[in-house]
Amino acid sequence: MARRPAAVRALLFLVLALFAVATWQRNSTWDNPIRLWTDVVNKSPDSMRGWGNLGNAYGDAKKYTIAESCLRRALTLADDKKPGNISLKKKKRLTAAIHDNLALVYRETGRYDKALEHANISLAINPSRPSPLVTLGITYSKIGEDARAIEFFEQAWAQGMENVDVYNNWAVSAFNLGKVDLAISLLQKALRLNPDHPETHYNLGIAYSSKGMLQEARQEMERAMWLQQKK
Repeated sequence: MARRPAAVRALLFLVLALFAVATWQRNSTWDNPIRLWTDVVNKSPDSMRGWGNLGNAYGDAKKYTIAESCLRRALTLADDKKPGNISLKKKKRLTAAIHDNLALVYRETGRYDKALEHANISLAINPSRPSPLVTLGITYSKIGEDARAIEFFEQAWAQGMENVDVYNNWAVSAFNLGKVDLAISLLQKALRLNPDHPETHYNLGIAYSSKGMLQEARQEMERAMWLQQKK
């Protein structure tokens, strides 16, 4: 009889240890979006949302080839006429988001025609979604159509899209068109949102330099270099 409590304690310890390991593995999965959504699609291979989010996770990690494959897999599921376990309205929103994120992948990999194509598809499906407007703006800027790029940045801003990415790229297009004061104003707005964004400081330094504001330009360049080294 004296041994029984020890055996019970040992069993309880083993059970608690197993729970701890399971909890650690689950938390480890949740802490890593790629592992999380890989787990989701392994368990639910027909999950459009799962493949879309896995593609986003790989895109965030700059693994664009895998991201494209996952997003295209999500689109094949979106083409399925059956609604599955989501409503048609939600499926439409997810499809717009997938095209939007696929456009971003193409933009980042220099396939600008495809970036424009999928951003426009996303807008056609869901015109109230502002992020494809930013992709269109950046893409047009990349191919040297800055006046058209600014039109899309203005539309995105009008729809409530206000972040460093919008202001910084909008400023670059404005600067390219010789609108230096507008570029400076936009870059200052970007820095009010994120004072530690090195690219914005660098661009502001270039803008100041073009106006002969050399001391201000040097300060911005030095700030950009210091922030970049901190990364």
